[in-house]
Order: sequence, then structure tokens, then C-alpha cells
Amino acid sequence: MFDQIHTEALVAFDKIIGLDLTEVSIDGSFHKAPYGGEGTGKNPTDRAKLGWKWSVGLDLHGVPIGWAIDGANRNDVRLLEPTLDAIAAHGLLADVDTMHLDGGYDYAKIRRQLNAAGLDDLVIQRRRRPGEEDKPMPMRLGLRWIVEATNSWLSNYGQLRRNTDRRTHHRHAALCLATTILIVVKLFAWRDRYSTDRPPIRSSPKVHSLWKSQRFPRSEANCDLRPRTDLIALFQTFALLFSAAGLSGTGVHESAGSRSGLSRTRRC
Repeated sequence: MFDQIHTEALVAFDKIIGLDLTEVSIDGSFHKAPYGGEGTGKNPTDRAKLGWKWSVGLDLHGVPIGWAIDGANRNDVRLLEPTLDAIAAHGLLADVDTMHLDGGYDYAKIRRQLNAAGLDDLVIQRRRRPGEEDKPMPMRLGLRWIVEATNSWLSNYGQLRRNTDRRTHHRHAALCLATTILIVVKLFAWRDRYSTDRPPIRSSPKVHSLWKSQRFPRSEANCDLRPRTDLIALFQTFALLFSAAGLSGTGVHESAGSRSGLSRTRRC
């Protein structure tokens, strides 16, 4: 059920705003699991305490399009293939143009694996080679800051940051719910992007007072401020989901690489 909730939100975001798969980044994140259970292991970054981790792939908007979870002792390289499989399950892997990875993936084997998956344009942070211990290595974050930011947002949820579940599918359900909330919040922000009732973000008191004195109603000829029917339908679907009354039946895409039924038209 939670997989279908996440799929509904992902398809709605692609239809209303549009997933940007020109630049996709993947990275992992460690978290605590003090009660142990399935899919946990000793965290090498937390004095070998029990923990779990996820490896998530994101589009350019920071929307999670696929992930894999395992114990904290699992290397990021081992989680790359199931992460790619999760992205392909939504039919999105074939649309990825450029893949961004950190230095932990800088291996010839990983490059061959990505090339076999149809990913030829790779931006991977170069790791230090043997004999280069004294050579300064430049750190180029590039577009990997997007996955770092999203991992930080997801870590704000206490049940993900310090998970007390003992089953893998329970952790997966919590991650599905957190990513769904993240996507829905982005849709709310997109709906209100032209609202004349909101002051500019992070504006100074002077700019805020100027905005209050000069604001004017935007004509519907320029942009329709009424909620989109797609967004209303999405919220109605969520109401049905959480009341266990049924699903709207959007479902995942039929095959990898096909995004049938997804509107790519520009919105005002």
C-alpha cells in the first residue's frame, strides 16, 4: 500500500510539474537502529553501533525516484544496483541523461555497470589513488548537493533518523510515507508560487513593507490562481488511501523507459 502511495505522488508530480531527469544523483545515508532486527548492521561511522542505511536516487528537483535499504555495514557500491532497479521499476532509468556520484563509486567496475544500464554520461568524484597521498585532491560537489540536501530533509523525521522497527518492510513503509510528504509539500509550494498573498521568501522588513504597499491582484489572463484539478484529484486520492477506501489505480508504468500517460506540457 505504501509503495502505491509513493507511486501516486511521484506520477502526480511528473504530471503537474515534471520530473527533471537530465541530472540524477545517488548517494547513501547512515542512521541509527538501536533495536536491531532485519536489515541492520554495525555502523562503521558510529562506533559499530547497530544502524541501517538507504541509498536514494533523485531528480534535479530533489524528488526521490527510487531507493534501496539495508544494514549500515553495507557498502554504497553494493546498494547501487538495487537502487537502479528501483528507478527502473518506475520506468525512469532510460530517461536519465547524466548520473552524479561521489568518490565512493569511483571504480572501473561501477562505470561498466552503469554503462551496461545505459548510463554513459557519468560525473563521479575522483578518489585518491595509491601514491597520491601527498597530492591535494579538489572536492567538486557539483550537483550532488541535491541528494545531500534531500538526505538531510529525510533525516529530520525521527522514525527514520532513529528507527525502532525490527522489520525491513516497516522501514520501507516509513521511507515511502516520508518521501510522499516531501513530494506533496513541493506540490503545495508550486501551487502557491504566484500567490499575491504571500511575501517574498527571506525578505527584509524594507522589502516586505514595499511588497505590502505595491502588491496587486494578478489577472487570470496571466496565470490562473485556482487550484489545478490534477492537484485536487491527488488530494482526494490520498484521502481514499488513508481511509483504506481504495486506490485511484494510477500504478507504476508498464515497462522500463516508457512514461505513458504522463503529461509533459508546460504549466503557467
